[in-house]
Amino acid sequence: MAGVVLALGAGVLYFSASCFWAVSANYGGEYAGVISGMMNMGAQIGGACTASLTPLIAAHFGWQMSFFVAALLAILGALAWLMVDPGNVL
Repeated sequence: MAGVVLALGAGVLYFSASCFWAVSANYGGEYAGVISGMMNMGAQIGGACTASLTPLIAAHFGWQMSFFVAALLAILGALAWLMVDPGNVL
């Protein structure tokens, strides 16, 4: 079951990845490469922090809190998309 849940999570992530790249290209205009690079760098930094912070939070507060923090950050990221105005392009 864990494998199925992880596979579905990865599938949903890759399904939404086209939106990340389309928005960065749309907003970036002639600087789309710079914007895409910054977006990718931010994602890599976030991934590195996640690999360190998840077990640290779990060690101090338990795995349930670790997953709660991850879910909260995912919800905040989803809410941030509500601030994207597709009509506002450089």
